[in-house]
Amino acid sequence: MNKKSRIPLALIGLTLFVASIACLESVIPKVPAPGSLREEIAKGNIRFEGKGNLTYGDCQDPTAAVSVNVSAPVKEYNGQEFNDFINPVSVNAITAGAISGSGSCEKLKLDEKHDWPAKGIYNPNDEKILFYGCSLTNGKAEGTASLTGEGSDTHFEGKYGCYGEDGSLVYEVAFNAFRVGQ
Repeated sequence: MNKKSRIPLALIGLTLFVASIACLESVIPKVPAPGSLREEIAKGNIRFEGKGNLTYGDCQDPTAAVSVNVSAPVKEYNGQEFNDFINPVSVNAITAGAISGSGSCEKLKLDEKHDWPAKGIYNPNDEKILFYGCSLTNGKAEGTASLTGEGSDTHFEGKYGCYGEDGSLVYEVAFNAFRVGQ
């Protein structure tokens, strides 16, 4: 073999080696560092607080106060068994008042709080919340939230939509829960 043909073979070999390490890393579950906030989240019973933007029809309310409540880990939830531990999650997006459904974006009853919630499961291995339920009878939620950042900047960012039984979108909440709550 001459020198020119060895270089491409070496590059191909190196590429395959790096790709195999990347694949292996995606298969091996992440283990949070002991004492880290990620470990606390995986243990559950922790709440994050932040802000959200509610979309209801053509109207938006960017003043939602959001809390993400991560429960203790379980292997069975709602009659379904999981291979790994997951954490049940509830998200509450509270607005002052409700948006009128009459075509105007006027907020009504500003002295009352209105919740636009969702339920999901948090998988500590991929650090994501997958939403499945919302406040509507026979409704469902879709969307995800990811755990991002490092150290004290660790937070949840995501979005979920609540769909009626007929599949129509009723409300959607985009949020950033950036502070550990009390």
